[in-house]
Amino acid sequence: MLTFEQKEAIIDQFSELKKQPVSLKRINYHYEESEQEKTILVRHLHPNGNIWIYAPFLAMEETDDKGYVNGRDYSEKQLIAAIQAGIDELQKDESGFKADYKETWANTRLHQKLILAHEKDMWQVLTDDGNIEMAFYAKTAAESYLEDEGFFKSND
Repeated sequence: MLTFEQKEAIIDQFSELKKQPVSLKRINYHYEESEQEKTILVRHLHPNGNIWIYAPFLAMEETDDKGYVNGRDYSEKQLIAAIQAGIDELQKDESGFKADYKETWANTRLHQKLILAHEKDMWQVLTDDGNIEMAFYAKTAAESYLEDEGFFKSND
């Protein structure tokens, strides 16, 4: 098991996390650029080595009612992976997509590409020069529109 100091040193390597001392010599780490209301990624790093990491997406492990998993016995590799996965999760909004999520759609017959972009709970179909062609509340509606217009999701 990693010591408190080792865990603290590992977490301190994540420059995007802000250290916040709390009661009983415990430390929380906040991800202030979170797209969600939640900003505490690491909760209650305790001098005894106990630690809670935000990980509501982990199916294999038990999380508490707030979505945290106990990482007391994590190796360095497991701790780093869990923290990075937590950051990735907090970069997504409530719909599960990163704020700057984009897909390229192509119509080979027309030699045209459009961008499907997720911005502030909306799905926008954008032309190459950034003009909005259409906007939708649901991704499936935007995809249906693009497919009806002869576009397919591109690997670009």
